[in-house]
Amino acid sequence: MAAIDAARNRIVLAPKEAVFHRGARCRSLRMRTRALDGPLAAKTRYRRSFSPVSEAALSRGVLEVRFVEPQWAVAPGQSLVLYRDGVVVGGGVIEEGIAER
Repeated sequence: MAAIDAARNRIVLAPKEAVFHRGARCRSLRMRTRALDGPLAAKTRYRRSFSPVSEAALSRGVLEVRFVEPQWAVAPGQSLVLYRDGVVVGGGVIEEGIAER
């Protein structure tokens, strides 16, 4: 599934490779620190393993995260949590996934 179009009562299907994302943009942030330097990892699903982050930036209430490897099904409405050495740095609600392209 690539998207849900609630206004038209449709589910948009796509091939598996189309639902991989290189990053995510988040809002509704809860950050323990604004310093996003050093090695970071992220989780986009509770039972998923840590995903190394290549870059993370805060700007005007938006957190943008880029993953080292594309992540499967980074979906709007889910939480993204950032970690440094296994300790929570902060996170937010995913507004959109950033396509691999």
